[in-house]
Amino acid sequence: DGGIIINGTALQPVVFTHEYDDDYGNPEDSNNDGAESKPVTQGYSYCLDFADISDDASTINHTIFRYKHAGVNLRQASPLIDHCSFEYNNYGLILNGVSNPGVTNNEFNDLVFSPLLISLVSYPGVASGNQISGTTYRAMGILSEELVQDVTLINRTFAGIDSIPYFVSGNYSIGTSVVLTIEPGVILKFHPYARLTVKRGLLAMGGASADSTIVFTSILDDFYGGDTNADTTETAPGNRDNWRGILFEDQSLDALCKLRYCVIRYAGWYTNEAAITTDAANPTISHSVLTKNKNGVRATGASNPVIDTCDIYNNVDFGVNNVNKSFNINALYCWWGSSTGPTHSSNPGGTGDVISDMVNYMPYRTVSQNPAMGDVSLNGTVQAYDASLVLQSIIGGIVLNETQEAVADVSGNGTVSAGDASLILQYVSGIIQSFPAIETKSALIMQQPLLTLGNKTVHSGEEFTIDLHVNNTSGISAMEIFLKFDPSLIRVSDLVLSEQMDDMMRFSKLDNETGVLKLAMAGTKSMSGNKTIGKLICRAISEGTENTLTNISVTHFLANESDFTGDAQAAEILITSPTLITGPGVPQHYELNAIYPNPFSSEICIDYQVPADNSHISIEIYDQTGQKVLTLVNSRMHSGYHSVRWHPEKVGFSSVPGGVYYITFTAVDFREVRKIIYIR
Repeated sequence: DGGIIINGTALQPVVFTHEYDDDYGNPEDSNNDGAESKPVTQGYSYCLDFADISDDASTINHTIFRYKHAGVNLRQASPLIDHCSFEYNNYGLILNGVSNPGVTNNEFNDLVFSPLLISLVSYPGVASGNQISGTTYRAMGILSEELVQDVTLINRTFAGIDSIPYFVSGNYSIGTSVVLTIEPGVILKFHPYARLTVKRGLLAMGGASADSTIVFTSILDDFYGGDTNADTTETAPGNRDNWRGILFEDQSLDALCKLRYCVIRYAGWYTNEAAITTDAANPTISHSVLTKNKNGVRATGASNPVIDTCDIYNNVDFGVNNVNKSFNINALYCWWGSSTGPTHSSNPGGTGDVISDMVNYMPYRTVSQNPAMGDVSLNGTVQAYDASLVLQSIIGGIVLNETQEAVADVSGNGTVSAGDASLILQYVSGIIQSFPAIETKSALIMQQPLLTLGNKTVHSGEEFTIDLHVNNTSGISAMEIFLKFDPSLIRVSDLVLSEQMDDMMRFSKLDNETGVLKLAMAGTKSMSGNKTIGKLICRAISEGTENTLTNISVTHFLANESDFTGDAQAAEILITSPTLITGPGVPQHYELNAIYPNPFSSEICIDYQVPADNSHISIEIYDQTGQKVLTLVNSRMHSGYHSVRWHPEKVGFSSVPGGVYYITFTAVDFREVRKIIYIR
């Protein structure tokens, strides 16, 4: 009731603990029982209990609190608590009423629940330098109480955790004369069987981006906010772990009950419980996600909630259940977990969530409009397929729409990369339980990698390989490599990845017309050491009379999500002229060499060799009926290796149909025919 000064030091802390605690004391076994060393944490008792009339000048320094419901209980009191340790209690501090203590440089280790349990009108006046460790919840606990004044629940940083989730420990009520406003980005996690009851107003108006969605879910749900309860393994609560959802009572005011861009998960176990229950109440629920609940919306009495553009899917009993059918409830522009719409007798073939009678669901959406992070396909589930869509978008194989791009950026760094694909794969395989975009950001640890391409000297017409080698791959689980080459000098026929990359998902795209190769790959495991990623299979096609120096340059190199393009080393290619080749470098006979790609859809490259100068060469294209389609070459050639390309549409043969064609190569007394397939 008065004041207290505790002047412990780092070397000589003051200790408040249970009489059976053998870790402190002289002798340590103070009760002389010979064995007991770990007392059971006591319920509803405190080491220090400050009354509202206590002296706020009280200070507690270097003190250890153990084995109580809470180390310190504050009843509208505000002492300074500095450099203290809270261990094996249910909570560290409890802040009742309007309590604004100084809470600095404390450690909250191995608590049963959260470091602080607060009234919504209380918060430390200063909260810096604190640490959470061990089994302590990474959350800000909320007392079971009835709110009696308007409050805005804001995003807070505590113990270095940005946007720390709130843990609702029991039933919480918003009183008949007040409104609770929740800021965008707030995450609330509920103890099993806890409920939020609204007797006047709840304004939870989030935003469309990942960091502004408002989340209501179970304390055991690791997807949003990460492993808040520090159990290391639980990612999906069982039914009996569910909280009881949000209840709008009949006295609540419609204009003050709005949920927008909210996510409500794992609510309701008993038949009459749901993510949102309305008792003669009419809240507005828009652009929100109701999933994995017993019921999505359960409307009782004279309820007529407004449901608009929501994702309501994977709920056990009903997506929307109009129990008393006092009104025809509008649930328009919603996605029900299936492109076929909700399950109801009025919608034959509908396989989405079940809805009751008197629910107007037309029109409905065929894909998710409010997808979870990582759900790039917008089908309501995060799968390895979503990672493949990310990789395909990077190489230009597909284009993601705005919604897909938003949920593909699971790292939250503002760009979509192969690193995001890796995180999706890690989530699907259970290596991680959440994405950095919806929890405290954490960067992947890696050394600085170096991408190198070897140099080569080759003859014109000669096939050669270029290795892609990366030094210092430690910590890398995803890469993007874009290469550029001169298509008039080099043809790339293939990219062959090494066996070391077999456990990575990868996509590549080669364009020999523009001279661009794009590779994107991602896996669940980090690499280590120096790696040969793969090799390019190329052919030099220069027909000049002098040696030619060209290169294969690296225009883009991302490892995870860090850009190392500036340090990458290009390959220098020296192509020697056929007229300067002597000895074994001169072809010994006429021959058609590689014809690639075959089959082809836009352009085919034909490589051939000529052993003697001034040789008359003819290369012609015939169709299956024997009709000549085109003469590609009809001239005298010098000795060496040569190449010619056929691009049907580019040379004006847009009417050439797809099918089988034949290339004839004629030189002096030599003739060779090859079959090719053109796919339009």
